[in-house]
Amino acid sequence: MDVLQRYCRAYQRIQPLTIGELWAIAITLRVVLIENLRRLAVGIVSRLTLREKADALADQCLADADGAGSTAPRFSDSKPLAQAFAAQLFQRLRDHDPKSTPVLTWLHQALALQNTTADEVVHGELQRQGAMNVTVRNIITSLRLISSVDWAVFFESVSPVDGLLRSESAYSAIDFSTRDLYRHAIEELGRQSRYTEIEIARRALDAAQRATAAAAAAGRGASRECEAGYQGVFTETLEYGLHCVFAVLVKNTQSANPAPVFQLTTLAR
Repeated sequence: MDVLQRYCRAYQRIQPLTIGELWAIAITLRVVLIENLRRLAVGIVSRLTLREKADALADQCLADADGAGSTAPRFSDSKPLAQAFAAQLFQRLRDHDPKSTPVLTWLHQALALQNTTADEVVHGELQRQGAMNVTVRNIITSLRLISSVDWAVFFESVSPVDGLLRSESAYSAIDFSTRDLYRHAIEELGRQSRYTEIEIARRALDAAQRATAAAAAAGRGASRECEAGYQGVFTETLEYGLHCVFAVLVKNTQSANPAPVFQLTTLAR
C-alpha cells in the first residue's frame, strides 16, 4: 500500500481530495478490479464459445469422408478468423491429411490472407490464455489484499485535513471515533459553504489558537473556553445562515497534559 499512499500524496499536491473522495478509494479499487474481472470473464466465455464452434466444425469435417460438402459454403465469408477459433480448429485437424480434410488447406490460406500462420495463431492464443490466467489470479489476490487493509489508517495517513489537524493540535491523541466526528463536521460544512475542507479546518484551528492566546494574555489557565472544542468557526457564507460550533482539540500550550475532549456540537439558527 506504500505505492498507493505515495500516489495519493503526490496527486493531492495538485488537487487535494475531499474526505469523501479519500474514503471512496477502497470501494473504487474494488469496483475497478471487479469490472476488470467481469471483462476477462466475458472474454473467456467468448473464446470458449469460439472453441466449441471450432470443435463442432472439426467433428463435422472429420465425419465427412471428403471434408467438403455442406462445410464448404461456410468459408465464403470474408471476415477475419477469430484467433481462438482458428487455433482450436488447427489443433484439431493438424495431424490429419490435408487431402482428406481440405478445411485445413483453407485454414492455412485464410490465415495467410491475415498475414499470419497457424503456428503463430496457436502460440499467440496460448500466450493470451496464460496472460488472462495471471491477470485473474492477480485480481483475486488484490481483492484479498484490499480486504485485509485497515483503510481507516490509510485514510488518516493521506488526508490533508487530518495532516493539518495533527500538525497543529493534539488531534492524534484522541480516539478514532472522536476524530471521525470532527471529520464529519468538516465534511458537512464543506458541502454547505464555499470553503474547502482544509480552509474550514484552518479556520477552526485559528479560532481556537486566538482563544488560547487571549486566555494567556488575561492570565487565565487553560479552560473550556480556550479549547477549539468550545470555540466555533463562524462561516458567514454558509447557506441559511448556519452558525457552526466545531470541536477540534488544539495543543494545550499551558499544560503538559492533553486537555479534555469536548463534544462536537452544531447549532443552526
